[in-house]
Amino acid sequence: MLSQALRSWNRTRLVAALAIFAFAIGIGAATAMYTVVNAVLLRPVPYSDGDRLVAIYGADVDEPNRFSANTLDDLQNIERHATGFDAFGIFTSITRSLTSRGDPRHVTVVAVTPAFLPQLGPTPALGSWPATERDAAVSDRLWREIGSDPRIIGDSIVLDGVPFTVTAVMPPRFVFPLAGPGTEGVLTDVWVPLGQTGLHDPAGGFYFAYGRRKPGVSLVAADTEVKTLAAAIARSDPANHKSYSARVDDLHDVVTRDVKPTLLLLLGAAGLLLLIASANVAGLLLVRSVARSRETATRVALGASPARLGAQYVVEGLLVSVIGALAGLVISAMLVRASTSLGPEFLPSTSAVDLDWSVPAVALSLAFVTALLSAMAPLWQAARARPADVLNAGVRLSAGHRVKRLSQSLVVAEIALAFVLLSLGGSLLLRLQALSNTPAGFDVDHLLTFSLDVPDALTHDRWKPYQRRLIDAIAGARRGPGGIRQSAAAGGLLFFDEHRARGTSVGHGRTNEFRDCQS
Repeated sequence: MLSQALRSWNRTRLVAALAIFAFAIGIGAATAMYTVVNAVLLRPVPYSDGDRLVAIYGADVDEPNRFSANTLDDLQNIERHATGFDAFGIFTSITRSLTSRGDPRHVTVVAVTPAFLPQLGPTPALGSWPATERDAAVSDRLWREIGSDPRIIGDSIVLDGVPFTVTAVMPPRFVFPLAGPGTEGVLTDVWVPLGQTGLHDPAGGFYFAYGRRKPGVSLVAADTEVKTLAAAIARSDPANHKSYSARVDDLHDVVTRDVKPTLLLLLGAAGLLLLIASANVAGLLLVRSVARSRETATRVALGASPARLGAQYVVEGLLVSVIGALAGLVISAMLVRASTSLGPEFLPSTSAVDLDWSVPAVALSLAFVTALLSAMAPLWQAARARPADVLNAGVRLSAGHRVKRLSQSLVVAEIALAFVLLSLGGSLLLRLQALSNTPAGFDVDHLLTFSLDVPDALTHDRWKPYQRRLIDAIAGARRGPGGIRQSAAAGGLLFFDEHRARGTSVGHGRTNEFRDCQS
């Protein structure tokens, strides 16, 4: 049966090439979206016992659906008294200047409870976890940017004038923290132990926490316990904790909540594209079956059963769909690479998005399903045709009439699917256009900005004269047609999330809710 299918396709190579191309596009898009959905929505977070990990946020008694940051004291209080966790990590993200090993650069530093990261399971690629306040672990990305020297272990890096001993280089796939409310877009370069003075502000910073529930402790039980502790904190200090509460959310749900609707929408669009490809192939096979009508009628007249005919059509469809699936895997790999380049602000845990063993299995399953779907139309046409009519001289007219009606039905279905797909794509484009055309309220043409980190040790009295000299130096660069017309300094930029982009504190306490969203 396979050899017969090969001979059959050899006589119609152009049709085979078109069918393979259609299957490659449809299966490639579907498997690419499956890969992303599988990695982001279906897999647990990339830590040990990830199904038990939760995120602890601040909340408001009157608006419990809000997420907000906590103070360091509040989280430490919860950590001391909570009994439902076997691991608890407090962290904050800040931006500092790395002034050693090459040109100065901004780096994102995460100060985290020292004992927490080893409990998550990752093993450093080089060295060992930081053990003292002056130790640091660097990301694989930063390590490569500063020279990829394996002898960096034991050497020093300087962050805002504070020297740290590098004790570990993390593997490329390690991400902490994950993208979530308040930590979107955070790509960590350096991890240091929480408690290092000079790198974070215990009083005014944004602090977050991850916890790992003990076996047998439900999410509801953990949330109830944390809310009880938060209520006790509020009663003990009502002046600074008006309406204060806290909440516990599953970590996987937190990091996927914003991106889930978009990914499911794209997965549905990829499914529609696959159906359109199947309709295209069905049309090709239907036209091809007309050309083979006499051959099919002769086989039926010689005793070929409908089951055998159906098997032959399925094998022929499988032959091109499997080849199309293999080509689709190549397309899928390219699409996955393009999608992960969007960054963690769109795809949390993008380092875990890769092709695993399940992707070829899905591609082959899609190849089998699409082969069945595309073989139904010619099989239905062959089953309806009577061998005696087909072998008569005028048979092509009646057979052509039936094929024409079926072809028109396929075209109508294909146009309907294409219209739905076009509508989905159009709605996404309109949404993006609306976001990009939102007026800022001021003229942003030819407006350039840059950020400058100020070491905590530099007092306001020392920083202000330096700021004046910097503005004067920039003003001196106004010569020529491409010069600077005006220059100024500001503590923050409009429409610029200081915490997410730079890790800087913009306030403190219950009043600074960085995100307003519904659970």
